[in-house]
Amino acid sequence: MEIKKILNIGPLHFIKNEEGFTLLEIVAVVAILSVLGSFSISNISKWTKLSKIDEAMTLLNNSLVDCLASTRSGTDPATVSPPTNVIDDTRLESSGYKIKDSKNKCSDFFITPKDTNEKVLFEMGYQITADNQVTKISTPADDQAGLNRCKRWGGPNCGASDAQKAAWAAAAALAAEKKLCNDNFYSWLNDTPPSGGTGSFNRWDSTKETCTLTTFAFEGSIVANQAAVDASQEAKLGAICNAKVLEQKDLDPPTTGVTTLSECAGKTFYFCLGEDKQTESAMNACIAENQEAVCIANREQKRQNNHKGEWGPFEGPGTCGETYWMCNKVQFTSKSDYDASTCGQEQKKAKRSEQAIACLADQASGFKGTLELICVGLADPAPEAHKCNAWCSDKAKPGKKGFYPCMGKNSCGE
Repeated sequence: MEIKKILNIGPLHFIKNEEGFTLLEIVAVVAILSVLGSFSISNISKWTKLSKIDEAMTLLNNSLVDCLASTRSGTDPATVSPPTNVIDDTRLESSGYKIKDSKNKCSDFFITPKDTNEKVLFEMGYQITADNQVTKISTPADDQAGLNRCKRWGGPNCGASDAQKAAWAAAAALAAEKKLCNDNFYSWLNDTPPSGGTGSFNRWDSTKETCTLTTFAFEGSIVANQAAVDASQEAKLGAICNAKVLEQKDLDPPTTGVTTLSECAGKTFYFCLGEDKQTESAMNACIAENQEAVCIANREQKRQNNHKGEWGPFEGPGTCGETYWMCNKVQFTSKSDYDASTCGQEQKKAKRSEQAIACLADQASGFKGTLELICVGLADPAPEAHKCNAWCSDKAKPGKKGFYPCMGKNSCGE
């Protein structure tokens, strides 16, 4: 009794009989632990890759900051890449990423998994337009483990559709066109010798989203209209000189070329169609542009008048020196396309007929008349087929050219 109190145990008949595990039980436990272990290893691998995505995302964000710093200073994002001390393949190597070869400029910069069979890591990047608008884009991987991070980077642009990508490309192209338009305008306005732009120049029309907003200026200062330009010019040159300058537009033809006017002593003018372009280079550019416009207008008139065949080249700048072909009011830029058209086929047939008639004129008489009708397509060749074949077989004889060569073919039946 005392022993039971000391050991703090109940009645002896309640003590369980403790025995070892059976072999079957041990095997079952080991199998279960193995399965659980495999699940853990798979999850650990995914967690590791997710941390690599975070690492790559940090580098990508840093590169975006540097790109924006460059482009906001006036650099075209399509001409510059993120600095290598911020992001490059070496820095990305530990994360399993590399820079995408075809998209390595600030305007379109992406990183992609090094392993083409990767299931967790996904492609991601950004686009910067010429007006510094940023779009983050990501493409989800096959394994959804990285989907949350894909959305964290790209937001609604995680898994962008073709329509979205086309819209972004169009927006980027429009922004580039706007930047070029305004850059050209302000270059004319501020940098035209000797004192800035005078006259009119197009800048970006935000309402129409085109480079068609005609803007007037006098010596680098924007004014309301052409009347204001003329008034400023008159105030500077004097009424008599200014009237003479304006008169050059009304001449037939308007004055073009480097010109001096007796009413404007000591001043040289660079006229293009009666408008003073202020510099020789601007004048030459205007002359070339107008010469090309004449070429284009003449070509368009020929097309509308249903010209058939070749047109050009002509002396002049731009497309003046190019050759075009026309058929049924359709303009072609290559002879192969024209040859495949209705007019091209008709012309080819007519040429063959001319060749056939010229060829037959050299042949002996006999069935010459029949063959001539066949060659020009006015008779069925079937009744005289044996004669055609006979003549073909004799084509190598002196003075004989053969029926098939007459038809514009290389040899019998080809």
